[in-house]
Amino acid sequence: MKYIRIILALIIYGGIICHNPIQAQEFTFMPSVSIPVGEYSSQDLENGGFAKTGVGFHFMSRARSENWPDWLSVNFQLSQQINKIDGQALAQAFNAELGGGVLTAVSGSRYKPLMIGLGPVFSKNISGWLKYNITSSFGIMYANFDPLKIKVFDDQRVLLLEQEYFFTTKPSFSYSLGAEMVGSISQKIDLVLSGMFMNSNVDVSTTDQLNSSQSTSSINFGLGINYKF
Repeated sequence: MKYIRIILALIIYGGIICHNPIQAQEFTFMPSVSIPVGEYSSQDLENGGFAKTGVGFHFMSRARSENWPDWLSVNFQLSQQINKIDGQALAQAFNAELGGGVLTAVSGSRYKPLMIGLGPVFSKNISGWLKYNITSSFGIMYANFDPLKIKVFDDQRVLLLEQEYFFTTKPSFSYSLGAEMVGSISQKIDLVLSGMFMNSNVDVSTTDQLNSSQSTSSINFGLGINYKF
């Protein structure tokens, strides 16, 4: 039910925006460095995600009504992140947990969370060509996880077990908060330097019916191009 409420809130929010005549619209595309933080990057077997620094791709569409103040606009955000799982660190954690006599090997796997959200943007002009934005969005994250392959060997390097785990996830509530420096290159194009915190807690199930929750918190630093209509 909570996902239905989120979707309804986005529909209502979008309806309010569309009800007002749009005065200006901007589109931003921004690649970024995605740095996992908190449990997402932790190497703790119980709660850690073992996620490594990866890449992100962000698309933002911003618009405002002629009735709104100049410092306010609304932001639609679509963000894709790709973070590899640190297989070597995960294998070492398994070895420590299992004790001596066995060794584990973990194949590379990836987290690929996709976020869709809406939220307000607050802007402040610094000069005629430079401004900063405080951005936010609230929405839903679809977290896709690649299968994880684990092999267990004895101390003679004889294979004892080989297992591949497949993951299924449910859409989860997510949000982002960020700050941008925007410099005008021309009448239509801006250069955007951004820092953004993104967070969601994803419900995860495996093929052998193991259920857990995985944090996907990250800080994203990006440099992108903003096009103004």
